[in-house]
Amino acid sequence: MTSITFNDSEMASIIVIIRESDIQGSAARLIVAMEDKLIAAAKIVQDNLDPEMPVADLAYEVSFDARELGALVQMASSIKTKGAAAREIASVQDKLEPAAEKAAEDFQAAA
Repeated sequence: MTSITFNDSEMASIIVIIRESDIQGSAARLIVAMEDKLIAAAKIVQDNLDPEMPVADLAYEVSFDARELGALVQMASSIKTKGAAAREIASVQDKLEPAAEKAAEDFQAAA
């Protein structure tokens, strides 16, 4: 498992990426599980949130396995958008891609 920390806008972007994916069949179970994991991480942070804390300071730590990271990288790269949304997607990709590569290397080393 690889942990990634997302800021508030990145967390919102990754949830949108997952929700906008049009995946059917057995892969859909993986997508639902990832969305549940992200929502749970957001809920933990928000339940323990100091009312005075600025949203910009929020951080969400989520752990993914190699398969989940690979799926997230593919979904993020398939999003077509412009402007601020594109910058947020790029920020998410900048975190996902190296984590996915490391998770794949770790998986191969363990095999």
